[in-house]
Amino acid sequence: MASDDQITTRRNKVRFKTLRLLGFFFITPLTALASGQYVIPSLLIDLGLFIVIVTTIFRLQIKWTGKLILFISYITATFLLFYVIKQQDALDDRILINIESAVIPPTIVYLTYRLIRNRFKNSDT
Repeated sequence: MASDDQITTRRNKVRFKTLRLLGFFFITPLTALASGQYVIPSLLIDLGLFIVIVTTIFRLQIKWTGKLILFISYITATFLLFYVIKQQDALDDRILINIESAVIPPTIVYLTYRLIRNRFKNSDT
């Protein structure tokens, strides 16, 4: 059985990792504003978000069904993003597109998680 100090240390490590991840989500739109080209930063934002969101989904302490729902919500958010981008002129609105690319999918996945987290909570944690 783990002592109280070990449990507190583990909780502090998890909180620190959560704060780092949250900070990354807040910084991502700001890095999109600092872009010089218009295609590469958008691709890097989408790739970075894909990696972060997928790893975050798999690290969550929820059942696999909940993880699948979150992944499907990410794919749906990406398609919604592509639809929104298609309606805009990519060369004139590239900063807006980068910000939308950095904000829409994580926001939809986070809101979906908030809705389903209690229903798909692991019983062994």
